[in-house]
Amino acid sequence: MIRSVRLENFKCFRNETLALQPLTLVVGANGAGKSSLLQGMLLAQQAAEIATSYVKLNGPFMLNLGKSGDVLCHSQNEQIDVVIELTLADDSKLTWRLEDQLDEYILGIAERPAAFKPFDLTYLNAERIGPRDTLGVDSAPNDELKVGERGEFTAQVLAAHVLAGRRRGKVREALRHPTTEDGLAQLGKQVELWMGDIAPGIAIRPLTLPDTNLSAIRIKRGVGTDWLRPPNIGFGVSYVLPIIVAGLLAPPGSLFLVENPEAHLHPAGQSRIGRFLATLAAAGVQVIAETHSDHVLNGVRLAAVDAKHPIQHDQVIIQYFHGDDAAPLRAKAIELTAKGGLTSWPTGFFDQSERDLAAILEARRHAR
Repeated sequence: MIRSVRLENFKCFRNETLALQPLTLVVGANGAGKSSLLQGMLLAQQAAEIATSYVKLNGPFMLNLGKSGDVLCHSQNEQIDVVIELTLADDSKLTWRLEDQLDEYILGIAERPAAFKPFDLTYLNAERIGPRDTLGVDSAPNDELKVGERGEFTAQVLAAHVLAGRRRGKVREALRHPTTEDGLAQLGKQVELWMGDIAPGIAIRPLTLPDTNLSAIRIKRGVGTDWLRPPNIGFGVSYVLPIIVAGLLAPPGSLFLVENPEAHLHPAGQSRIGRFLATLAAAGVQVIAETHSDHVLNGVRLAAVDAKHPIQHDQVIIQYFHGDDAAPLRAKAIELTAKGGLTSWPTGFFDQSERDLAAILEARRHAR
């Protein structure tokens, strides 16, 4: 597990160390640095995966960072390096030092950890594939298939595990839905059970289309209804399905990065995806989720006080990003208490509902 990440001279990070837990929620205002944290970790993963002497600022992991001048946190003409340092559970450190190059669209790798094996990483971008009649297919072997950064291979992954003849489709016990009955441990059924928390009565059928490089998902709600194309179901199901599928396949010790898991979901669904992420973390998958949703947060808090849920309050941390002109970046760590409370509630931290209600009450006082 990664205990902390230090980012130096990267975008808004002059030199910041952020503590992580099995489940880390990254929250805060738009433009405050949340995505930059994930981007720094993705650059480290890229540097770990490749044998080249540089990392690309655009392309891998859907990174779109522009030129080196866009990511270097320094005054003009100051020569500095970007440092990404991860501290692991045993206090060992993994350090990548990236330097500016003549080519504006890369950073050179000046230092990297020796003999480091890349993380088993799942990354889901905020801009996931919405409802589509068909999806693509990947050329990877079935055992190495992943849903893709946008969820574009979700149908193929499901089909590879669900279709007849596959013997590797069982979800490990720690990730099975609480209502699982005997004989329902297969991936397809588990996906439907977890998705049913968000869209009750849902059934999902993956397809691979013969003689094409296409796959598809068909969905129905309730017994006796017709199978429907995703565009006739709405965005929420298509956006959350890759999270459920990828999460159920994530092995212990892997790293799961997801942006905006709440996208297009009803508040109840947002709370339940928070609970699902807590299940992943309790099962040994380190989860870092960037979110704007207090419902996701409250779903995690509810899981932490539920005696039947395996997540513990001290396995969760919230990194709250905020800043102003005087202090462009400040990250405050907020922890959960044993009773599901928060160790602090700073100004601006999920307080907009209270502010709006107070304004409504004040307007009523002055209304004729």
